[in-house]
Amino acid sequence: MKFGTSFGTHKLVERYPSLNEATVGATLKISLKLLLEGKLWDQVGRQRVLTKGFEHGIEQIDFGKDKAIVQVGANDGMHSDPLRPILAKQNMKAVLVEPITLAFEALSRLYENRPATYLMNNAIAAQSGHLTLYSPRIKGRELQSTLWACKSKEQVIREIKRNVGKEALGSAEISEMQVEAQTAAQLCKDCDLDPKNIAVLVVDTEGQDAEIVGSFLDAGASPEVIYYEQLHVPPHDATVVKERLSGLGYSLDETHKDVLARLVRN
Repeated sequence: MKFGTSFGTHKLVERYPSLNEATVGATLKISLKLLLEGKLWDQVGRQRVLTKGFEHGIEQIDFGKDKAIVQVGANDGMHSDPLRPILAKQNMKAVLVEPITLAFEALSRLYENRPATYLMNNAIAAQSGHLTLYSPRIKGRELQSTLWACKSKEQVIREIKRNVGKEALGSAEISEMQVEAQTAAQLCKDCDLDPKNIAVLVVDTEGQDAEIVGSFLDAGASPEVIYYEQLHVPPHDATVVKERLSGLGYSLDETHKDVLARLVRN
Protein backbone atom coordinates (compact mmCIF):
# COMPACT_ATOMS: atom_id res chain seq x y z
CA MET A 1 0.00 0.00 0.00
CA LYS A 2 1.36 3.43 -0.94
CA PHE A 3 0.40 6.80 0.46
CA GLY A 4 1.12 10.11 -1.19
CA THR A 5 1.66 13.39 0.67
CA SER A 6 1.92 15.81 -2.25
CA PHE A 7 -1.79 16.72 -2.26
CA GLY A 8 -1.88 17.39 1.48
CA THR A 9 1.36 19.36 1.29
CA HIS A 10 0.05 21.54 -1.54
CA LYS A 11 -3.19 22.31 0.32
CA LEU A 12 -1.42 23.18 3.57
CA VAL A 13 1.02 25.52 1.85
CA GLU A 14 -1.87 27.17 0.01
CA ARG A 15 -3.72 27.75 3.28
CA TYR A 16 -0.64 28.79 5.28
CA PRO A 17 1.77 30.62 2.95
CA SER A 18 4.42 30.96 5.69
CA LEU A 19 4.92 27.21 5.65
CA ASN A 20 7.55 25.73 3.37
CA GLU A 21 6.53 22.86 1.08
CA ALA A 22 9.61 20.75 1.83
CA THR A 23 9.10 21.17 5.58
CA VAL A 24 5.42 20.26 5.42
CA GLY A 25 6.15 17.29 3.17
CA ALA A 26 8.78 15.91 5.51
CA THR A 27 6.50 16.42 8.52
CA LEU A 28 3.59 14.65 6.82
CA LYS A 29 5.77 11.67 5.93
CA ILE A 30 7.03 11.31 9.50
CA SER A 31 3.50 11.73 10.89
CA LEU A 32 2.13 9.13 8.49
CA LYS A 33 4.80 6.63 9.52
CA LEU A 34 4.05 7.16 13.21
CA LEU A 35 0.32 6.93 12.52
CA LEU A 36 0.72 3.57 10.81
CA GLU A 37 2.79 2.36 13.74
CA GLY A 38 0.09 3.48 16.18
CA LYS A 39 2.42 5.94 17.93
CA LEU A 40 1.33 9.34 16.61
CA TRP A 41 -1.77 9.96 18.70
CA ASP A 42 -0.03 8.74 21.83
CA GLN A 43 2.91 11.13 21.33
CA VAL A 44 0.74 14.08 20.35
CA GLY A 45 -1.66 13.49 23.22
CA ARG A 46 1.07 13.21 25.84
CA GLN A 47 2.78 16.34 24.54
CA ARG A 48 -0.48 18.28 24.69
CA VAL A 49 -1.08 17.16 28.26
CA LEU A 50 2.44 18.25 29.21
CA THR A 51 1.99 21.66 27.55
CA LYS A 52 -1.33 22.16 29.31
CA GLY A 53 0.31 21.23 32.59
CA PHE A 54 2.98 23.85 31.95
CA GLU A 55 0.39 26.53 31.19
CA HIS A 56 -1.67 25.58 34.25
CA GLY A 57 1.42 25.73 36.44
CA ILE A 58 2.14 29.29 35.34
CA GLU A 59 -1.47 30.32 35.93
CA GLN A 60 -1.09 29.34 39.59
CA ILE A 61 1.89 31.65 40.17
CA ASP A 62 1.49 35.10 41.71
CA PHE A 63 4.25 37.00 39.94
CA GLY A 64 3.71 40.33 41.65
CA LYS A 65 6.51 42.83 40.98
CA ASP A 66 9.52 40.62 41.62
CA LYS A 67 8.86 37.14 40.25
CA ALA A 68 10.14 36.49 36.74
CA ILE A 69 10.21 34.05 33.85
CA VAL A 70 13.60 33.10 32.38
CA GLN A 71 13.84 31.45 28.99
CA VAL A 72 17.11 30.16 27.54
CA GLY A 73 17.00 29.42 23.82
CA ALA A 74 14.17 31.84 23.09
CA ASN A 75 14.95 31.90 19.35
CA ASP A 76 12.62 34.39 17.60
CA GLY A 77 9.92 34.13 20.30
CA MET A 78 7.47 32.47 17.95
CA HIS A 79 8.63 29.12 16.54
CA SER A 80 7.61 26.26 18.85
CA ASP A 81 7.63 28.64 21.80
CA PRO A 82 5.47 27.50 24.75
CA LEU A 83 5.80 30.94 26.35
CA ARG A 84 4.47 32.98 23.45
CA PRO A 85 0.73 32.56 24.28
CA ILE A 86 1.48 33.54 27.88
CA LEU A 87 3.73 36.54 27.22
CA ALA A 88 1.33 37.79 24.54
CA LYS A 89 -1.40 38.11 27.18
CA GLN A 90 0.51 39.08 30.31
CA ASN A 91 3.26 41.57 31.04
CA MET A 92 5.17 39.84 33.83
CA LYS A 93 8.93 40.32 34.17
CA ALA A 94 10.82 38.09 31.74
CA VAL A 95 14.44 37.45 30.77
CA LEU A 96 14.80 35.94 27.31
CA VAL A 97 18.19 34.60 26.22
CA GLU A 98 19.16 33.85 22.60
CA PRO A 99 22.75 33.59 21.29
CA ILE A 100 22.12 33.47 17.52
CA THR A 101 22.12 37.00 16.09
CA LEU A 102 19.48 36.52 13.38
CA ALA A 103 17.00 34.98 15.84
CA PHE A 104 17.85 37.56 18.50
CA GLU A 105 17.06 40.41 16.10
CA ALA A 106 13.62 38.91 15.42
CA LEU A 107 13.10 38.41 19.15
CA SER A 108 14.01 42.05 19.77
CA ARG A 109 11.45 43.25 17.25
CA LEU A 110 8.76 41.07 18.80
CA TYR A 111 9.29 42.44 22.32
CA GLU A 112 10.60 45.93 21.57
CA ASN A 113 7.76 47.64 23.46
CA ARG A 114 8.02 45.51 26.59
CA PRO A 115 10.02 47.38 29.28
CA ALA A 116 9.61 44.46 31.69
CA THR A 117 11.26 42.07 29.22
CA TYR A 118 15.05 41.80 29.25
CA LEU A 119 16.70 40.41 26.11
CA MET A 120 20.18 38.88 26.30
CA ASN A 121 22.23 37.97 23.22
CA ASN A 122 24.44 35.25 24.68
CA ALA A 123 24.50 31.62 25.76
CA ILE A 124 24.26 30.05 29.22
CA ALA A 125 26.68 27.38 30.34
CA ALA A 126 28.15 25.82 33.47
CA GLN A 127 31.22 28.04 33.04
CA SER A 128 31.65 31.47 31.47
CA GLY A 129 33.75 32.00 28.37
CA HIS A 130 33.12 31.32 24.70
CA LEU A 131 31.02 28.53 23.26
CA THR A 132 31.40 27.09 19.77
CA LEU A 133 28.09 26.55 17.99
CA TYR A 134 27.30 25.40 14.48
CA SER A 135 24.33 27.02 12.82
CA PRO A 136 22.75 26.11 9.48
CA ARG A 137 21.49 28.61 6.95
CA ILE A 138 19.01 27.06 4.55
CA LYS A 139 18.17 29.18 1.54
CA GLY A 140 14.64 30.55 1.86
CA ARG A 141 14.41 29.40 5.48
CA GLU A 142 17.14 31.45 7.11
CA LEU A 143 15.27 32.34 10.31
CA GLN A 144 13.82 28.86 10.75
CA SER A 145 17.33 27.44 10.37
CA THR A 146 18.47 29.11 13.59
CA LEU A 147 16.30 26.66 15.53
CA TRP A 148 18.92 23.99 14.94
CA ALA A 149 22.08 25.69 16.19
CA CYS A 150 24.04 22.87 17.85
CA LYS A 151 27.44 22.08 19.33
CA SER A 152 28.46 19.83 16.42
CA LYS A 153 28.06 19.77 12.64
CA GLU A 154 26.86 16.19 12.82
CA GLN A 155 23.94 17.14 15.05
CA VAL A 156 23.02 20.03 12.75
CA ILE A 157 22.84 17.62 9.81
CA ARG A 158 20.66 15.22 11.81
CA GLU A 159 18.32 18.05 12.79
CA ILE A 160 17.95 19.26 9.20
CA LYS A 161 17.12 15.72 8.05
CA ARG A 162 14.67 15.20 10.92
CA ASN A 163 12.84 18.52 10.63
CA VAL A 164 13.07 19.45 6.98
CA GLY A 165 14.25 16.40 5.06
CA LYS A 166 17.59 15.37 3.60
CA GLU A 167 16.79 17.24 0.36
CA ALA A 168 17.37 20.52 2.23
CA LEU A 169 21.02 19.63 2.84
CA GLY A 170 21.79 20.67 -0.74
CA SER A 171 20.85 24.29 0.00
CA ALA A 172 22.21 24.40 3.55
CA GLU A 173 25.38 26.12 4.69
CA ILE A 174 26.69 25.27 8.14
CA SER A 175 28.79 27.95 9.77
CA GLU A 176 30.90 27.81 12.91
CA MET A 177 30.46 30.67 15.35
CA GLN A 178 31.84 31.71 18.70
CA VAL A 179 29.23 33.03 21.12
CA GLU A 180 29.69 34.53 24.55
CA ALA A 181 28.59 32.23 27.35
CA GLN A 182 27.90 33.12 30.95
CA THR A 183 26.69 31.23 33.98
CA ALA A 184 23.17 31.55 35.29
CA ALA A 185 24.54 33.46 38.28
CA GLN A 186 26.18 36.01 35.97
CA LEU A 187 23.00 36.36 33.94
CA CYS A 188 21.01 37.12 37.07
CA LYS A 189 23.58 39.69 38.18
CA ASP A 190 23.52 41.43 34.78
CA CYS A 191 19.71 41.59 34.85
CA ASP A 192 19.55 42.62 38.51
CA LEU A 193 17.50 39.49 39.17
CA ASP A 194 17.63 37.57 42.43
CA PRO A 195 17.80 33.86 41.45
CA LYS A 196 15.23 33.15 44.16
CA ASN A 197 12.75 35.30 42.21
CA ILE A 198 12.89 33.07 39.13
CA ALA A 199 9.42 31.54 39.18
CA VAL A 200 9.56 29.84 35.78
CA LEU A 201 12.54 28.47 33.86
CA VAL A 202 12.20 27.34 30.23
CA VAL A 203 15.15 25.82 28.36
CA ASP A 204 15.39 24.64 24.74
CA THR A 205 18.99 24.47 23.54
CA GLU A 206 19.41 21.34 21.39
CA GLY A 207 21.18 19.22 23.97
CA GLN A 208 22.68 21.62 26.53
CA ASP A 209 19.46 21.76 28.50
CA ALA A 210 20.49 19.64 31.50
CA GLU A 211 23.69 21.63 31.97
CA ILE A 212 21.75 24.90 31.87
CA VAL A 213 19.09 23.74 34.33
CA GLY A 214 21.94 22.69 36.62
CA SER A 215 23.58 26.11 36.28
CA PHE A 216 20.41 27.82 37.53
CA LEU A 217 20.09 25.40 40.44
CA ASP A 218 23.75 26.07 41.30
CA ALA A 219 22.95 29.80 41.32
CA GLY A 220 20.34 29.26 44.02
CA ALA A 221 17.24 29.32 41.84
CA SER A 222 14.30 27.11 42.77
CA PRO A 223 11.65 27.91 40.14
CA GLU A 224 8.12 26.75 40.79
CA VAL A 225 7.97 25.47 37.20
CA ILE A 226 10.83 24.20 35.03
CA TYR A 227 10.15 23.15 31.44
CA TYR A 228 13.05 21.87 29.37
CA GLU A 229 13.77 19.79 26.29
CA GLN A 230 15.45 16.44 26.87
CA LEU A 231 15.29 15.12 23.31
CA HIS A 232 18.98 15.78 22.60
CA VAL A 233 20.41 15.52 26.12
CA PRO A 234 22.89 12.64 26.63
CA PRO A 235 21.18 9.85 28.63
CA HIS A 236 23.53 10.10 31.61
CA ASP A 237 23.08 13.88 31.87
CA ALA A 238 19.31 13.48 31.53
CA THR A 239 19.24 11.02 34.42
CA VAL A 240 21.47 13.13 36.65
CA VAL A 241 19.41 16.32 36.31
CA LYS A 242 16.12 14.50 36.86
CA GLU A 243 17.48 12.81 39.99
CA ARG A 244 18.68 16.18 41.23
CA LEU A 245 15.30 17.78 40.64
CA SER A 246 13.48 14.91 42.37
CA GLY A 247 15.81 15.26 45.34
CA LEU A 248 14.94 18.97 45.57
CA GLY A 249 11.24 18.22 45.81
CA TYR A 250 10.10 18.49 42.19
CA SER A 251 7.45 16.26 40.67
CA LEU A 252 8.37 15.24 37.13
CA ASP A 253 6.22 14.58 34.08
CA GLU A 254 7.80 13.90 30.73
CA THR A 255 7.43 12.88 27.12
CA HIS A 256 10.22 11.64 24.85
CA LYS A 257 10.81 15.32 24.00
CA ASP A 258 10.28 17.46 27.12
CA VAL A 259 10.32 17.39 30.90
CA LEU A 260 7.98 19.40 33.13
CA ALA A 261 9.18 19.79 36.72
CA ARG A 262 6.89 21.35 39.32
CA LEU A 263 8.03 22.22 42.82
CA VAL A 264 5.88 20.47 45.40
CA ARG A 265 5.34 22.61 48.49
CA ASN A 266 4.40 20.94 51.75
